[in-house]
Amino acid sequence: MAEKKDDFYKDLDRSSVKKSYCSCLSFAVLFIFALVLIEVVLFWSAKSLRSNPVTPDMIKGIKLTQGTDSFSKNQVNDKETTVSISQGTLCAKIVEANKGREISCVITPDGIELSGKFSSLGFQNTKVVIVPYVEKEQLKFRVSDARVGNFKVPDVIGTGAAGLLNKTIKNNLPDLKDASVKSVELQDGVMIIGLKKL
Repeated sequence: MAEKKDDFYKDLDRSSVKKSYCSCLSFAVLFIFALVLIEVVLFWSAKSLRSNPVTPDMIKGIKLTQGTDSFSKNQVNDKETTVSISQGTLCAKIVEANKGREISCVITPDGIELSGKFSSLGFQNTKVVIVPYVEKEQLKFRVSDARVGNFKVPDVIGTGAAGLLNKTIKNNLPDLKDASVKSVELQDGVMIIGLKKL
């Protein structure tokens, strides 16, 4: 019986041992694969951030095609006035208010799209869509979309652009101080504000 037990153990010792997949070599291969994958993701992210640069030619084109005339006022009656702000005028005033940084703007029925660099710490290719609205007879602005390159970012990133737009309109439209805002409408290339004198 003792011989049978010894034979049994000898057979076990001779049998081939299966290799373990947890070795230093397999961990090294896994680590290298993870590094390559992370590099690919970072490269793609950086490429997406730089995909939509705003060039000076874009801004010059907008200014030349839309003109840089002043805000045009239309007296409806003795108390009511409408103010039309063209896309080119608005863009020129925003660039002036933003210390000459290159910014382009497009007015569509969906909102006012500002693209460019809004602060010294911001990205060159930030794009913000701002929607004007009337609240308690005052002109207000809210950010409906904010992007850096192709990435959607939190709308709070665009609050600086909304503040810049608000400041530009209030500085160039002194009638807002002595009037209540009745309406605001966006058309292709034009923003129309309805005012009523207080």
